[in-house]
Amino acid sequence: MLQSVKEVGIEEGIEKGIEKGIEKTAKNLLSAGWLTEQQIAEATGLDILKIDELAESLKSEPSVVYRQ
Repeated sequence: MLQSVKEVGIEEGIEKGIEKGIEKTAKNLLSAGWLTEQQIAEATGLDILKIDELAESLKSEPSVVYRQ
């Protein structure tokens, strides 16, 4: 059965929301400094390169303290 365009759009929106939530969790963990980048990658399922990218983005945010 073919999905409607609306259903596909809703599913894509849900997937993007989940992805953004995982990235926010990773950023929070990076900021807290409790885990290594590798541990955060394993816990979130994100690629280590994505964790590195998120860590770099935190360094450029003045209101965020990134503890390595």
